[in-house]
Amino acid sequence: MAGFEHIKNWVFDLDNTLYPPKYQLFDQIDVNMTAFIVKHLGLPHDEARKKQKHFYQTYGTTLNGLMSEHGIDPDEFLGHVHRIDVSGIPADVELREQLIRITEEREFNRRIVYTNGTRRHAINVMDALEITDLFDIIIGIRETDFVPKPHAEAFDKFFDMVDINPKTSAMFEDLPKNLVVPKKLGMTTVLVQPAEAQHPDSRWAFDGNDEHIEHKTKDLAGFLEQVI
Repeated sequence: MAGFEHIKNWVFDLDNTLYPPKYQLFDQIDVNMTAFIVKHLGLPHDEARKKQKHFYQTYGTTLNGLMSEHGIDPDEFLGHVHRIDVSGIPADVELREQLIRITEEREFNRRIVYTNGTRRHAINVMDALEITDLFDIIIGIRETDFVPKPHAEAFDKFFDMVDINPKTSAMFEDLPKNLVVPKKLGMTTVLVQPAEAQHPDSRWAFDGNDEHIEHKTKDLAGFLEQVI
């Protein structure tokens, strides 16, 4: 597949990108976020769900909304929502093989994870997938001072830290809105959305405009096999 010959930096989102939604890890996080709002804002469950989606739509993440409107301690929130069971996610042998090929067949290429979760959460999940050792850099929400994707400021912070050229970088994401800024910056954009399920918030994340999406795939490992 053409269009990746110039790529030297391979940037991957974590949740529902490096693993498929069928393992329902983000579903656990989603439940934990609602429970946190119920407890800390004293709302009934249904009202907490509405508030959670309000935060997501308005601020980009539930955490950003809680911090902006209620001064919630981000570490307390993140510690609660990332208490999930990853025992149901198996090692991904095929994905590992393709990630290895990136540096075996392309000298001086780098593999990076950039997530709106924490580095600790990313490592927890990646350890289950048995791919942690293959990544050069893991950037989480703390590293961007709790400014989340899709905000341009978050990507500014990301690029300042990793020191890579957007024009020689590819971004793999499951949420279309998180590819808008990368496309504007010159990154090659790939939407990863397996057919069997989607991010619980995907209906708020896609406005029907896909001009910022250059490639789409339902199978990350299979896609990498074609483009490396």
